[in-house]
Amino acid sequence: MQFRGKSCSQVYRLQVRVMDGTGLITLLLWNREAAQLMRKTAKELKEGLIDDDECSYPSELDDIIVKKLMWSW
Repeated sequence: MQFRGKSCSQVYRLQVRVMDGTGLITLLLWNREAAQLMRKTAKELKEGLIDDDECSYPSELDDIIVKKLMWSW
């Protein structure tokens, strides 16, 4: 998803579901937080996609599945 603001730059978001023994929460991570988690910017992830393949997704997403993290609020 992209939004356009004053600077007409693209802004991406990453929706993450976090689960533990007490429940589930869905978090919305914007560029800065997503880049810290993925260790790549949204632009870098997009550049790695296969242009002609609708089902293509960044393989880096596999790296964060079942990843244990400490979230600070």
